[in-house]
Amino acid sequence: MSLVVGLPLDRTDGPLKVQGEARYAAEFRAPAMAHAFLVRSTIAKGEIASIDSGEAERAPGVLLVLTHRNAPALPKRGKAAFHPPAGRMLSLLQDGSVHYSGEPIGVVVADTLEHAIAAA
Repeated sequence: MSLVVGLPLDRTDGPLKVQGEARYAAEFRAPAMAHAFLVRSTIAKGEIASIDSGEAERAPGVLLVLTHRNAPALPKRGKAAFHPPAGRMLSLLQDGSVHYSGEPIGVVVADTLEHAIAAA
């Protein structure tokens, strides 16, 4: 086995990085690319009584607002097939229950990340 730690390594992207001209993954645009932003609960436990997503749906660039009302049904409603540690649950927009603070309760999909964030 030969030791390679500390040996010089040619990096094809090196000159671009040190000149501030390198492009990173987030800077590439793919045709028809969409961006998503999660809407998270602000409470630790409870039930969603209602969601008014109308304003978000009408916001510029928004393609979809996904909530438990319109999310596709998952096998076993998104619950794990085994017993998760400490009774944790990941319902994945399958019902209106909130199990922990910051749980995703919606997803806004838009043509740009800025539009998704603004609508969320």
